[in-house]
Amino acid sequence: MAWILKECAEEYKDYTIDEIVACIENTEVATIAVNDGEQRLINEGEKPHRIIGSANEDKSITEGFITFDIRFSAKTRESTEDVELFINVEGQRNEKTLRYPLPKRMVYYLARLISSQHGKVFTNSEYGKIKKVYSIWIISDPEEYNENTIARFTFSLEKLFRDPQYDQKDYDLMTGVIVNLKTGDKDVKNQLLKLMNVLLDDETPASVKEEIIEKDFGIPMTEEVKAEVINMCNMSDGIYEKGIERGIRTGRDSRTCEIIDRMINRNASDEYIMDVTGESREFIAQRRKILEESKLTTA
Repeated sequence: MAWILKECAEEYKDYTIDEIVACIENTEVATIAVNDGEQRLINEGEKPHRIIGSANEDKSITEGFITFDIRFSAKTRESTEDVELFINVEGQRNEKTLRYPLPKRMVYYLARLISSQHGKVFTNSEYGKIKKVYSIWIISDPEEYNENTIARFTFSLEKLFRDPQYDQKDYDLMTGVIVNLKTGDKDVKNQLLKLMNVLLDDETPASVKEEIIEKDFGIPMTEEVKAEVINMCNMSDGIYEKGIERGIRTGRDSRTCEIIDRMINRNASDEYIMDVTGESREFIAQRRKILEESKLTTA
């Protein structure tokens, strides 16, 4: 997260990685719903658990809901309060099969990060207390023309007539960032892209990842970090994506069904499968039913 903020958030460009780490607080993983009505239902039920970067999700009250992948608050050197920024980080594997433009979804998440502060950060008309928000999207398989690029979208002032004066901190409250990877490319001249390209590459052995992470990024290889690197290697998301790319070119062939079935067996949500494969909720429900019937027959 610190390396992501270093590259993507203007507030931290002059910070060291250790300084940014000290600024990060209250990390939540797949526990906060994007939509307010769904969050109320989550609060009344059990909390979900998810491994970061994995398709595995426990069955819970959040099944079928859309949650922020990662959401946390952060401070800056200039902070006079405990929270200065709210930051959301999302992982998107295959942008090519999405049924909507990704920037529009990002803008919606930014709007929800702002509106969800009502009743928590400010009440009634205390709009001066609103905190700035970031939504940062990591795309592991973007369009070829976007590979190894980073785009930042900001809310800025355009002076249409004469010279109106407004303080930037009072309107620059939403920033979206899209980080497009080229997994496996270790030579790109950008530290964040290099780090993510290595971490999310299914063909790079864990030992090589560990060496690069420790040598180039100063992340100590503790047993915990080693375990997480190995875990990411074992997820084989790249293999899924390559299989999907082959399987859905000509429609719903056996390979497509096999990939969806494997995702279902990993407890992936309908939304996740729809995003990755481009298939309909009805077809995914059909595959779930077939798998369930197969399990009952086997039992």
